[in-house]
Amino acid sequence: MPNHTIEEIVLHIGMHKTGTTSIQSSLDGYDDGRVRYAHLGNANHGETVRHAYDRNFDHIFQPLMAKTPRKHAETMSSIRAALHRELGGRQRQKLIISGETLPLLSVDDLKCFYADLSAYAKKVTAIAYIRDPVSYISSMFAQNVHGGVYPRVVKTFYREKFEKFIVLLGRTNVEFRVYDKR
Repeated sequence: MPNHTIEEIVLHIGMHKTGTTSIQSSLDGYDDGRVRYAHLGNANHGETVRHAYDRNFDHIFQPLMAKTPRKHAETMSSIRAALHRELGGRQRQKLIISGETLPLLSVDDLKCFYADLSAYAKKVTAIAYIRDPVSYISSMFAQNVHGGVYPRVVKTFYREKFEKFIVLLGRTNVEFRVYDKR
C-alpha cells in the first residue's frame, strides 16, 4: 500500500457550462512545489479518468473504436498505472484533478477511483460550480443548436451527479459554489 504522499486531492467535478474548460486550461502544467495540477495527458482529466475507471465507458464507443474487452482492460490498466505514477510522485500539499464528466462515473466505479486516490492522500475533497438551472438549460440548449444537435429537452440531474460524492466523501468535503460569469 502506498504512503500518503499528498495532503489533499481536490476533485474539480464541474459542472458543464461553468467555465471548466477555462479553469483547466489555466491550471494545466501548474506546479509550484506545493500544489500541482495533475498531469494525465489532457488538461481535462474527465475522459482519462473515465477510461480508467468506468467499466462501461469504452463499450459505449466500441463500435466506433473497434475495441475488444481485452483492449479495454489493457487501456484501463495503462491509464491507472499512469495515475499511480502521478499520485506517487514527490510529496505535495495538494493535487488537483479536474473533469466535469467525473460525476458520470457509477457509484461503484467512483468508489474504485476514490480507493486509489485515498491510498495516496490523507484527504480527498470535491468542488463543483453549480449554475442556475434556467441559465444552464438555456446555455446547453443553445450549444446543442449551435453544434448542429437536434434540439432536445435538457435536464440538470444535479442530485444524480453530486449526491454520490457527498455520500462517499462526506458533506463537509464537498463544496458547492454558485457559478457567475463575472
